[in-house]
Amino acid sequence: MFEAGFLPEGAITCDVCLLGRLVTVDFLSKVDDFLLPEEEEFPIRRVNQDRGDAEEDKAELRTVPHPLKDWK
Repeated sequence: MFEAGFLPEGAITCDVCLLGRLVTVDFLSKVDDFLLPEEEEFPIRRVNQDRGDAEEDKAELRTVPHPLKDWK
């Protein structure tokens, strides 16, 4: 009977995770639905200044091994 108390708690956790997945934007290039153009440009400019990779790369078979070799 004690374990039944964890079922609603787990269900709420799963619901929050699913809701978060629907709300979270995958990449900066996909934010054009709800941001103004100048608001969209700001984080792209900041990421480019910081890391230089704000543009989304296409995943190709030849590019996959490189990040997998970096175990930092």
